[in-house]
Amino acid sequence: MAPDLERLNELGYRLPLNDTEIKRMQNLNRSWSSANAQTTERFSKLQSFLLQQQTFLEKCETWMEFLVQTEEKLAVGISGNYQSLIEQQRAH
Repeated sequence: MAPDLERLNELGYRLPLNDTEIKRMQNLNRSWSSANAQTTERFSKLQSFLLQQQTFLEKCETWMEFLVQTEEKLAVGISGNYQSLIEQQRAH
């Protein structure tokens, strides 16, 4: 619970309250609990979505690194003799 609401509840238990004030405090507590639950659920969904997106971004970054490395390897000229060609094949 929020510190202000906890303090209000503590005061409510200590002070004599009429029926209207008691119902008002109960409604306030219910409203706060409901808003807190909704906010927690939304936060959880957003956090889950963010984690899924980060995973997707990480996959994209890995794929892009692979593509850059492949392009660099393909950009190397083909060797002119058999021995150099074998060495080039081993390297790539």
